Amino acid sequence: MLSFSNNKNGRYRIVCKNSGNVVLEKNYSNNLLDGEYTYYWDNGKVRFSGMFLNNRRIGIWINYDKNGEVIFKERFV
Repeated sequence: MLSFSNNKNGRYRIVCKNSGNVVLEKNYSNNLLDGEYTYYWDNGKVRFSGMFLNNRRIGIWINYDKNGEVIFKERFV
């Protein structure tokens, strides 16, 4: 069970225990996703990235293949 007795605020980085590579970078404001969100492939290249505002995706999110080439873009309002 997850419990947030303390508010999450600021930038969080999740690192792979085996490789030491960053897997995910995200930002919180009062326990809500808020700001840049970036998820990485195992090779360290960006898998997808975008922005959150009050726990909702906003703006343009870009999805990349393992070589860093754009696969597609999505717009959230």
